[in-house]
Amino acid sequence: EQTIGALNDKQLDLLYAAREDCERLQTTVEELLDLARIKLGRIAMNVRPVKVIDLLQPAMDHYAEIAKGHKVQLSLSYIDTGDQVSADQEQINIVFDNLITNALKHTQEDGFIELSARPKGLFIKFLVTDSGKGIPEEHLRHIFKKFYRIEGDPSEGAGLGLSIVYDIIDAHGGKVGVDSVQGKGSTFWFTLPKAEASSS
Repeated sequence: EQTIGALNDKQLDLLYAAREDCERLQTTVEELLDLARIKLGRIAMNVRPVKVIDLLQPAMDHYAEIAKGHKVQLSLSYIDTGDQVSADQEQINIVFDNLITNALKHTQEDGFIELSARPKGLFIKFLVTDSGKGIPEEHLRHIFKKFYRIEGDPSEGAGLGLSIVYDIIDAHGGKVGVDSVQGKGSTFWFTLPKAEASSS
């Protein structure tokens, strides 16, 4: 804010860089704390019946303009059948935040991201599909591990986002996975128990 005197361009550049580094460090610390709380069961889960559309639509609405800014087409492919899942809506919002942000980072201009869901036995399977560069096969089995990053990945994260996704869904009694073909895109998916199945 230059309250104690004017700064030259070089000094401003250094300060901006330092601030960005601090913000990245703060994000990493917050993600580590979230992981620890989830692992220890110290995040109070407000699990209740939630309509599938009430999980998909807020994610679609929140990221529509962001995707447009990236010149990526974001779409929702789901016919509302009234199905409900047992979920903590706030925690599932975090899951979608991580998956959609990740998809945006790896999808080129004029590409697409599609949100969808479909029944799978006693669960509902949610999918985030993108037309991005895909993931090399040798990395697929490691992608949800804490701190795991693909060599050469230009994103600046600490490799915690997908680990948080895994732990949140695991705490809900669901599964997480990814299907990807290098050069053809990826589909990250997770399952949540149907509300009627979990209450029986």
